[in-house]
Amino acid sequence: MKRAKYILLLVLSLISFTMVTNAADLGPKATSSTDYATCYSFADKYRKTITLNEGYYYYKYCYRATCSNKSYHLANMVQLYGYSCQNGNTHPYLVVTSDGCHAYTGGCSTNFTTYCTRVFYIDCRRTTNGSQFNYTTKSTTTKTTLRPTTRTTTKKPTTTSSKRTTTGKTTTKKPTTTTKKPTSSTKKTTKTTTTTRGGIIITPTTTSSSTSTTSITLPTSEKKKSTDIKAVYVNDRKISNLSNSKDETSIKIPEGTNEVDIRVELEYAESTYTVTGNTNIPDDIPDEGVDIIVDIKGYDGNTRKITINVNRQTNESDDCKLASIYVEKYFVDFSKNTTDYTIELPKEVKTLNPDIVTSDENATFKIEGDENLKNNSKIRIEVIAQNGDKCYYNITIKKPSNTWKYILVIIMLVVILVVAGILLMKYLKKSKGTYKYE
Repeated sequence: MKRAKYILLLVLSLISFTMVTNAADLGPKATSSTDYATCYSFADKYRKTITLNEGYYYYKYCYRATCSNKSYHLANMVQLYGYSCQNGNTHPYLVVTSDGCHAYTGGCSTNFTTYCTRVFYIDCRRTTNGSQFNYTTKSTTTKTTLRPTTRTTTKKPTTTSSKRTTTGKTTTKKPTTTTKKPTSSTKKTTKTTTTTRGGIIITPTTTSSSTSTTSITLPTSEKKKSTDIKAVYVNDRKISNLSNSKDETSIKIPEGTNEVDIRVELEYAESTYTVTGNTNIPDDIPDEGVDIIVDIKGYDGNTRKITINVNRQTNESDDCKLASIYVEKYFVDFSKNTTDYTIELPKEVKTLNPDIVTSDENATFKIEGDENLKNNSKIRIEVIAQNGDKCYYNITIKKPSNTWKYILVIIMLVVILVVAGILLMKYLKKSKGTYKYE
């Protein structure tokens, strides 16, 4: 039995290895040391849904390899997009079948930037460890709630009045009224579902009758509007600078992209929204950009408009970071994401003359305030990226304080004034009575 298991595992391993080998041979080929335009045109610039019929896909990425601090750093140039499996596999089998970026690891020389590509093989039919993904078709269950069938039978009052002569007596029968109460063949069924969304308790109560009641209870501590949002997503990427107090933002999309997916998470499920302008985006977007409008209609009738200005990404680099700041004889603990530094200098040093290296070779910089340095002087380094974006680094100068000199001068002045006062008092005392008045 054990032997059979081992044989089965060996066969599965061989099949898996063969599939990976074939995937590597059949897929697109990645490149290295390429230019930005070639790299970007190679990459997939859309969100790919791998359908049930396909089962697998080769997804292509573009990376920028930058040499900074004598080591390579890879940046994915297409981060808005990705892939998903239609069969619900959230962790599909993934392997790099062709890698043009493998050469850009470890140490490197300074001031170097290039572009490279990678190809990933995604198999939605298998999970991360290579085992088969069991996809089960979700059956659609329709819940049918039968309304109570109420049969009401009301017999009209039957009044029988007849005179009967019995031994000379007259008997009058009183009217006999027979009314049957309504009988229901189905018992009353009540189903209550409570949903909490963002601090709001929504309790829809559905009974067997044709009337349904929805009650919305707002916490007294929260003052939210019916048009408030939780988040706005562009191609499944959250826009961080939109909030309930800000209705405008801007995005950049790659060349060749003429449609973006806009998704809004509303604070209230009863509110609705519509999106216009997110399709048929022109290839040549004007300098002022084009606007995507999100119109929100609250459950109480209030409205709100969110504007997303769209422009094209250019082939020019937006990297305005520094790779290093070096000052001879003085240590600078540099990090490209740290923008403020402090350096202590002797009082006789009047200039710093830092050596600056930009992260991108196409970026430029200029230094302001590096002359006649004093205590608390500020040196500002402005870095201009190829596309015009700017970053700023600041260096604060610290020098020995001259406060003790001022204190010494004040003490000397006080001593002089005290001595002068004593001498004046002695002089006045000695001269008292010397003059006589006639």
